[in-house]
Amino acid sequence: MDNNTPQNSQFKRHTFVLKAFKNSQLIKYPKLTELYFNPTSHIYLDPRAFTKLCQGLKTLKSLNVLYLNFSYTKELDDKSLKELSLALRQMHGLTVLSLNFKQNAKISGKGIARIIKTVKKNRFLTELYLDFSGCGRVSEDHLESIYDSISTMKLLTNFHINHFEIPMRGPDEEEFAHSLAKLRRLNYMRDLSMNFDIPQAIFPKDLTALSSSLRRMRRLCKIDINFNGSNSLSQE
Repeated sequence: MDNNTPQNSQFKRHTFVLKAFKNSQLIKYPKLTELYFNPTSHIYLDPRAFTKLCQGLKTLKSLNVLYLNFSYTKELDDKSLKELSLALRQMHGLTVLSLNFKQNAKISGKGIARIIKTVKKNRFLTELYLDFSGCGRVSEDHLESIYDSISTMKLLTNFHINHFEIPMRGPDEEEFAHSLAKLRRLNYMRDLSMNFDIPQAIFPKDLTALSSSLRRMRRLCKIDINFNGSNSLSQE
């Protein structure tokens, strides 16, 4: 997901956001339309500082584009995502959203499901980039909730996801296949990338459901589906 962040003027934006991050100065820029936060990975992040950032984000009601990279910060949890969800509720005009919380083990399926439910309420969103790889466990119920939410974002043209860990399942369980089948509702999809590059339970019926959805996406121009690392595709 790091590659999705625009590089032009990155240093200027980075500097601005770090000052805002430390001093809660975002409130001074209510007409800001684009915000990129891409600090150096592996930083220590005090959850209290994250709370201040979210408080500032609530004032950015004119924001159209938001990139947040909190990969490897390790201290964020479901409560942090709840605070971010409250901020995202104020951004009614978002068209592009990128959330990178890679390798934050304290974040679970509950937190991911909550924030995706908030994101789905934005009716102008066309591009969504998510990276929750290396986060905590996701239950079947949370998995279903996440994909239910994503499947309602009918204006999406670009959707990239580096996946969280899918719960180990038996070959007769079909919840995940049903979730993948719901992606057929995304009729405007042009660029789809799904990375499942970790050992997990992916069965042929899951691929069948995904293939069925892809056939319904008539506008697709680019597809990148990575199931490397799946340890159960050869078992049926």
